[in-house]
This record gives sequence, C-alpha cells and structure tokens, in this order.
Amino acid sequence: MELRAASLEYLIRILMNDLDQFISNNESIFDSSVYVTLESWMSYFDGEVEDDEFEIMDNQIHDYLGDMSIWDYDKDFQLSVVKRILFYFESKYGKESYVKLVADRVVNIYLEELSSEFPSSDLQAILVEHLRGE
Repeated sequence: MELRAASLEYLIRILMNDLDQFISNNESIFDSSVYVTLESWMSYFDGEVEDDEFEIMDNQIHDYLGDMSIWDYDKDFQLSVVKRILFYFESKYGKESYVKLVADRVVNIYLEELSSEFPSSDLQAILVEHLRGE
C-alpha cells in the first residue's frame, strides 16, 4: 500500500472513531488541535481528488459505519443518526464545502446501507428530512 492510501485510511479511522464516540456518548475523543488538523486534511478535498482516493475513503467509511451502533429499524432513530452526523461535522469542522463533502459522503453511505440492511425502512422520508436540513 502506498503512503497516500495508508495516510487516507489512517485519517478516516481517526475521524470515524471520533464520530462513533460522538454519536454513542455525545463526547469527543480529541482536543481542538486534532480537529484543526483533520479540518485542514479535509480541505484537500476542495481541490482535485483522484477517483481511487474517493473509493478508499468510501470503503473505509463503509467499514467503520458497519461497526458503529447506528443500525435500527426505527425511522426516528435513523433520522437522529443523520442529524448527529451532520451536527458533528459542522460543530467540529465548520461549514466549508469540503467539510460538507465529507459529511455528505458519510450520510449517503449510511443511507445506502440502511436501504440494504432494512429494506422496509422509510429511506425516502429520511432522505427528505436530510435534504430539508441543508
């Protein structure tokens, strides 16, 4: 594995571990200096990004989401997870377009997995609520 891919995987792991802690316990793992570093890393996505980097990122997000305690049939719970993900990114990293890009990727992967895990889930309603929040 090349350094670029390994670095991307490592930063996604840090981000997703903190997101999990935030969703589960309403706590963050890191002090503000780590958030500044992660926000600076996210600014990289404001430029040209290769497709394989997005693929690595999406695969990592998918893997970490799968291990999180965010899977439930309840539509209100699912919507609360989407809102917490968005709140996490906005409160820790800001509202810049590159932060939103990463947050939206996490939310979209979560929604895609919900539709495959819980086919009876009202995914459309959750998506509409998500879009209204923008």
